Amino acid sequence: MLLIKKLILLMGFLFLAPLMLQAQSFEICDNGIDDDGDTLVDCQDTDCSQRFIRSGNTLGNTSVNDIQLADLDNDGDLDSWHAEAVGHRVWINQGGIQVGEIGTFIDSGQDIGFITTSAIAIGDLDGDGDLDVYAANSGFDKVWINDGGVGIFVDSGQGFDFTFSTAIALGDVDGDGDLDAWVTNENGPGPTGSPADKLYFNEDAIFTDSGQSLGDDITEDVALGDLDGDGDLDAVVIGNNNFPNRIWLNAGGIQGGTQGDFFDSGQQLGFGSQSIVELGDLNGDGSIDAWISDFDADRITVWLNDGSASFSTSSQTFEVSGIRDVALGDLDGDGDLDAWIAIADNCTCDQSNRIYYNDGNANFVEFIQSDSEAQTGHVKLGDIDDDGDLDALLAQWIGLPNEVWLNGNPTITDLNGNGISDACEEYFFIRTDANGDGLTNIADPLAILNYLFLEGEIGCFKAADCNDDGGLNLADAVQGLIFLFYSNAPTPPAPFPICGGDPTGDILECESYNGC
Repeated sequence: MLLIKKLILLMGFLFLAPLMLQAQSFEICDNGIDDDGDTLVDCQDTDCSQRFIRSGNTLGNTSVNDIQLADLDNDGDLDSWHAEAVGHRVWINQGGIQVGEIGTFIDSGQDIGFITTSAIAIGDLDGDGDLDVYAANSGFDKVWINDGGVGIFVDSGQGFDFTFSTAIALGDVDGDGDLDAWVTNENGPGPTGSPADKLYFNEDAIFTDSGQSLGDDITEDVALGDLDGDGDLDAVVIGNNNFPNRIWLNAGGIQGGTQGDFFDSGQQLGFGSQSIVELGDLNGDGSIDAWISDFDADRITVWLNDGSASFSTSSQTFEVSGIRDVALGDLDGDGDLDAWIAIADNCTCDQSNRIYYNDGNANFVEFIQSDSEAQTGHVKLGDIDDDGDLDALLAQWIGLPNEVWLNGNPTITDLNGNGISDACEEYFFIRTDANGDGLTNIADPLAILNYLFLEGEIGCFKAADCNDDGGLNLADAVQGLIFLFYSNAPTPPAPFPICGGDPTGDILECESYNGC
């Protein structure tokens, strides 16, 4: 009998050996094997410790030209504004005053404009403490005012020059305490027949043209930041149709001129063609650097600032195609800026989003979010589920659902309040869902009883630990029954009623869970 068992094991090995030699594209966590052949096993591999998980929460399936995350109803959580192909849609996060599931969004039902909008920017434009919206349109730009701070928006009634606007950046460029607007324009007739950018000064949400000559390039994107470290906002403007990417310096501060007046620094950060720019301190030296992604050329360039608005390219190259958007943020909680790259290949939906993790010195390691194959046109980062880390909202093309992806690397605390890592939890779960079907009902305490007394199986002990005491026993079945049948029963401990990581460390495992 022993000889037969050995022969069976040998045959199994010979059958599986060719498959084992082919490295998997993704690390399988907690199995002690280097599945993807990168010499890193389980917790050592970023596939386990830095993975995002599709939440199942969607925000419609309409194609959008831009998205923004912001607290539109002033209740402490992030809502979302979608600039759709025609008109706008406001999605309200059901946490906060909504008293619902945080991270779940509901369409507010507002009818906001019927014009094609290229980009939106959100900020307190009228100084009343709530967030308003500037919409850059293929036509007249519009300002939408938050009425009463509850996420209901009304047209300010202000009209702007007819332009073909492509992007908008808000910032207090003239130092008077309110948000001004820099608007880029592409190939279309401005009021003088040129596609020159416009800088509008703000006074109580009334925007007036500064009258400045900001070149006559065809431009695609703009970002504001203090590039020369003198306390005022400068601009990086991205060209289109191979016009140069230019740095415009604010004449205030060390320049000795009038704050809010801009001049071309003469330095160019390459040439643009369907490109976007994001600004941030990428190498930790205290100055603002530039991440420029070029759609057409499938090119990413990191420009490092020496602190005086003099930029040089980093030595790193990036091999990625189908770039559509980028968002910078600290995705892994180590204090530096990482990058989420939205990918869309225009036809096959077989490419995945990329995350580039920063080592703190602007050296980036690529991580492919392998289960995100879609057509992602836009990405925004924010703490959507209010658990202390950055999540991602992805806006898709061609009628695919716009999705919320939750950060799978939360910082959590154990029962004694000590910070621990739950990074190698392969699965999120819903507490009390003992059978892993995504629902909470009578089948769950029965599954616990079946496990305790009839040798039944439970794939995720953490989910079955209804009272979150770190063990699985009869008290959990009783707790589940109380919650189901008593109206005044306390709500089960987190994560409940939506999927999440375990916020209290314990020895229980979660080997398999299908409910998220």
